[in-house]
Amino acid sequence: EKQCSIGKPFTDEEISVALAKIIKGCAQDREDRMCDLFLWKEKPDVAQEHVKIDHVEDFMRKHISQYKGEGGIILLIYAAVATRRPDVVRQDITAGLGGPSLIEPGTWFCNTDIISLLLRGVANGDIGEPEDGPVKDFDVHTGVGLLSIEEYNGIPIAEVLKSPKLPVWILHNGSHFTTLFDERGQNQDLLTPPTTLFHWNGLPPEGPRMMKLKVKAKTVSKGKTNAYF
Repeated sequence: EKQCSIGKPFTDEEISVALAKIIKGCAQDREDRMCDLFLWKEKPDVAQEHVKIDHVEDFMRKHISQYKGEGGIILLIYAAVATRRPDVVRQDITAGLGGPSLIEPGTWFCNTDIISLLLRGVANGDIGEPEDGPVKDFDVHTGVGLLSIEEYNGIPIAEVLKSPKLPVWILHNGSHFTTLFDERGQNQDLLTPPTTLFHWNGLPPEGPRMMKLKVKAKTVSKGKTNAYF
């Protein structure tokens, strides 16, 4: 939520808090207020730990080297699925007409179901919002948005994702996901569209690469709020 410097990496503390926020969002419907976290024992074996939701940040601080290191994203996904619970994840996917899994068979690409799980704690990748359909009012606890090429294929994306709390968007180009953000952070004037955004692509062979983009955006009225596109 802070203003970020392109040349300065995030601290372990900041990463720990962000990862904990993702996992705690997956526990939103658990009455026991527990999260299921994982650590590498000897790859590919993992150890599972049950952690109270209020202690997740401390767990991440203690083991941040594993989550930042090789295979860290696997631990994060394990934790998100286990915390949400596999049977509930399957129900989420079915409700969103997705499937059959969080990873696309054959290509091993992730899909919007798994992105939705990490962004808002629910593995329902139905992020479309037809103009004549109901408004998607789901909570995105991470404050991060999503933009997709599907918008140009006739599937409008939910306004809550196009105009997120934070000026950060996951970009979906149809085959993989990258990140777009405004380095001014949350304290920017939301009524003033950005003229510069940064695009991070971590996937070889095009990446890892950071690009500075000049953008032409306009402010539009959306009910009681304003947003820029």
